[in-house]
Amino acid sequence: MRDAREKLQWVSARVTTWQEDIAYSLFGIFGVNLPVIYGEKKQRALGRLLQEIVAQSGDISALDWVGQSSEFNSCLPADITSYKAPPYALPSLSEHDIQLSISSLRHAMAVDLALEIYALLDKQNAPRFTNCRLHLPCIAFRVTAIKQNRAEDQETYEVKAEGLHDLLITTKDKLNQPSSTRRTMQSFLLVCPWNRNLLELPGLAEPPGLAELPDVADDTQSEEVYWSAPGSPLQTSPSLAELPDVADDTQSEEVYWSAPGSPLQTSPGGFPEAQESVDSELSDRSLRLIVHLEQPFGAFLLAHQRGGEYKRVASDHDIIAQVKDFSSIPDMVKTLEIL
Repeated sequence: MRDAREKLQWVSARVTTWQEDIAYSLFGIFGVNLPVIYGEKKQRALGRLLQEIVAQSGDISALDWVGQSSEFNSCLPADITSYKAPPYALPSLSEHDIQLSISSLRHAMAVDLALEIYALLDKQNAPRFTNCRLHLPCIAFRVTAIKQNRAEDQETYEVKAEGLHDLLITTKDKLNQPSSTRRTMQSFLLVCPWNRNLLELPGLAEPPGLAELPDVADDTQSEEVYWSAPGSPLQTSPSLAELPDVADDTQSEEVYWSAPGSPLQTSPGGFPEAQESVDSELSDRSLRLIVHLEQPFGAFLLAHQRGGEYKRVASDHDIIAQVKDFSSIPDMVKTLEIL
């Protein structure tokens, strides 16, 4: 099983004598060690388990469910049966399709924008829980209009949001129409939870940071080692403070790049071949990220609270959204606090 969501779906029909055991019986499956507190009730026991899964692994697939929200945290389900339905599957893209899309993006879209989006998302921290509050890195799209359509015992809403195509949401909760003139009206966000796996090219491991590269004290290593390894967009032009520590802290940045045989001495203007290689790979990664962000995704609807936090609006159906305007994404990359 690839992720937490598949395991949770596998156990979603499990029945236990004690309600707390629906969570306690999964500790070994997920490799967590938590106190057993009979009497805390099912929602809190399940909430503690799911919180630990996300905290330990950064696996946000556990947040993918439909049904009723938990009292523990609104981004978690009240019951494990909420994982019974298969998760929304992203459209399958072959490598050939991805390369065609990348080629078209090079002509239709500024690569600088793709690099900016990549760098912003690369800086996002892993999701974490603090005092039952989820701090979720995401791309947040502001809802601008909601139109209600009645359908039996549920409410279906036509929703418009900045940067997204129009979509439908079905929920038993009452959604108030956003308004810029009435402060009492609740505001909403549609969010795409951030998945760091989208930063990577297929078949490549996470590129090493400078801290993982050979120790500079070993003078048999040339400085070319640092620049032959692909790095993140924030590491392509490091300052001295970002380079590994050395015994003589009086050395300037030039010391690293004026060693015999270095690119600065072998070719005027710096290290063009290494830099071009890094730039090319970063461009490919950035455009590949945009191709994936173009695909429909499972979104969360969040309602803004008076204290500045958010709560997830539960839905009995997947909320499927799709990006329409990428130019606005740099302003939408955030970490939200969810109750």
